[in-house]
Amino acid sequence: MSFPGLGMYYDDCARRIKRLQKSNMDAKAKRNMVLSLKNQCRLNHGESGLQELENECAFEYVGSPFSGRGNRQIGFGEGKRLGEGNWIYKDGKWEKV
Repeated sequence: MSFPGLGMYYDDCARRIKRLQKSNMDAKAKRNMVLSLKNQCRLNHGESGLQELENECAFEYVGSPFSGRGNRQIGFGEGKRLGEGNWIYKDGKWEKV
């Protein structure tokens, strides 16, 4: 008797993700389901299986404005500007430190 492998097979994950992308459920719930299926594929096939899954299903995520990605995000009020170098908000203007 052998134990079943961890995770789900690649084909099952791809089929379910494609079906989820066509559905009209809440975007946050859909994203959580896709991430869960990606983890299942990673458990069964490793990182190479995950890369193939991402290429086949063409994931598209909309980032949060406060995610810290990119080099031009700024905060509100006093603080530091993210990007190249350090910036400080003084007298209503951003100044490079």
